Amino acid sequence: MSTPTIAAAPPAKVETGILAGTASTMLRFKMDAPLPPQLAAQSRVTGRIVQITAHDAAEVETILGVLRQAGCQPEDLEIGRADLEDVFLEIMNGPPRSPLQKVAA
Repeated sequence: MSTPTIAAAPPAKVETGILAGTASTMLRFKMDAPLPPQLAAQSRVTGRIVQITAHDAAEVETILGVLRQAGCQPEDLEIGRADLEDVFLEIMNGPPRSPLQKVAA
């Protein structure tokens, strides 16, 4: 009598090495008003264009909540994947700073 074979599930994708702690989501929008202090330190601003990295959906919600509470009205909001330049800048700027930590403080 032969034993049945069980197909193994594919291994879960695990990020290791240099990209393990980098954000995968980028919020981009235009805004005339200054950013709230909780977000200014982790944002890249070029003229009216603001770019903020986030690690997950909860962090995106927190960023949008901070903007709303500060009375900011972002225009042309885009939420997309971080590109290679964004990841490089995050790595070069040191450990990521989470708005969740800053808002809670």
